[in-house]
Amino acid sequence: MNKVFKWSGGVLLCASMPLMAEEPPKLPNANVDVNVSIASNYVFRGQDMYANRFVQKRQAFDSINQSPSLQPSITFKTPVDGLTFNILGAFALAGRGDKDIDQRIQNARPAGNNADATSANSIVAQTLVDMHTGTAGSFHSILDGKLQTLQGGTKWPTTSIAATNAPNLYKDPNGLERADEIDLTLGYSSSTRVGVIGFGVVTYNYVNPKAKGNPFAQNPGGGAGSPYYFGTEMFVTYALPMFPDLTAKAYHDIVNSNQYYQLVYSKTIAINDKVSVGVTTGPSYSIVSNQYSLTGAGALNQTNVVQDTQQTVQGWKDWTSNVSVILGGLTVGLNAAYRPDLRFYDSDLATNRVVALDGQSTMDDGLVNDPSKVGNGLASDLVQLFVNSNQRVLALNPRYAWTPRQKLPKWIYWANVGYTATF
Repeated sequence: MNKVFKWSGGVLLCASMPLMAEEPPKLPNANVDVNVSIASNYVFRGQDMYANRFVQKRQAFDSINQSPSLQPSITFKTPVDGLTFNILGAFALAGRGDKDIDQRIQNARPAGNNADATSANSIVAQTLVDMHTGTAGSFHSILDGKLQTLQGGTKWPTTSIAATNAPNLYKDPNGLERADEIDLTLGYSSSTRVGVIGFGVVTYNYVNPKAKGNPFAQNPGGGAGSPYYFGTEMFVTYALPMFPDLTAKAYHDIVNSNQYYQLVYSKTIAINDKVSVGVTTGPSYSIVSNQYSLTGAGALNQTNVVQDTQQTVQGWKDWTSNVSVILGGLTVGLNAAYRPDLRFYDSDLATNRVVALDGQSTMDDGLVNDPSKVGNGLASDLVQLFVNSNQRVLALNPRYAWTPRQKLPKWIYWANVGYTATF
C-alpha cells in the first residue's frame, strides 16, 4: 500500500513540473515612439528643400516658403539601452506635380530621371527678335524654320518615329514630389563618467523614382554618387559631463568627402506639470567637394574649373534654432535658420568675377536667377532677348547674356506642429 502511495505521489509531482516550466519568460523592455508632424516648409541644414515652389508660383525666393510638409517619424528603442533605430519621412503636401513654367516649345522629353528638355530660348520670342534685328522672311517662315531645326530638320516618315523629336510645351522638372525623402538612422548613445558619447549611421533616401540616384555610381566628372544621390553618413556625438545640454556632432559622408560639424545646445524647461518649453540652437561648419567634367583634357571653360579637379566650399553653413511649446504629446514650434555663407546655396559654379563680362555671376555673390523674371513665359523671354541683343552690340561681346538676378535670403523661417505617442 505504501509503495502504491509513493508511486502515485511521484506521478503527481512529475505531472506538475511541466506546468511550472511552461510559464513564459519576461520579455526585455523596449518601446516605440510614433510622431506625426506637419511643417510649413522642409528645411535641411539651412537648405530650402522646397525652393521650387517659388519657381512654380513665378515668385522671387523669400525667407518664408508656404510649402507644407508631412513629416512622420518612428523610433524603435531596442532592449539594448541607448540603441535606437529611427525612420523619418518628409513628403510635400503642395506643388507635388511638375508644372510648365517657361512656356517654351521644347524638342522632346529625354530619358533619364524623367527630366524635361529645356531649350536655350523661347522659339517664338527668338523669332520676334530675329525679325526685329532684320532677318529676312515672315514671322511664320522664320518660326517654321526654327521648328524644323528643333526637330532635327527631318520628319516622319522620312525618319523613324523613334528618331523624330516632337516639339511641344513640356512640363518642367520642378515638382516637389521629387524631394520626397525617407531617412534611416541607427544610433547608440550612452552616459559615461567622461561624458555622453554617441555614434551611428544615417542614410538619406529620395523615394520618388524621378529623383532616385545610386550612391556608388560614378558621375560624369568621376566623383562618387550619381547626380541625384543625397547622402549616407557616419556620425559621432559627444557632450561633456558638466555640460550635458551642449553636444558636438560630426557627420562624414561615406561615399564622398562631404563633412558637416555642428555644436548644438538643447534644453527642455518645465513650466508646470503639463507644459514645458524646449530650446535648440547652434552653429554648423561644413566642407562640400564637387567634381566637374569639362570638354577636352585640361580645358578651362567659363566656370573656370579645370577638368577632373575638385572645387571645395568650406565655411560656416547654417545656424538653426527652434523654440517649442510641449503639452503632453503635442508640440508646436517656431524655427529659424541663418545662412552666413551663401556659397552653399548658390547654384552658380564660377568663382572668377571676370565672368561678369559675359553677364554671368559667381557662387561668391549670392545672386541667382530670379524666378519671377526668368524663364516664366513669352514676356520674360522677350525682355531678356531684346536686352541681350542691345547689350551685345554696346559691349562688342557676342557672348554677353543678361539675366535678371536676386539675392538669396540669409534667413529662413518656418513653423511645425506634431504629436508623439509611445507604445
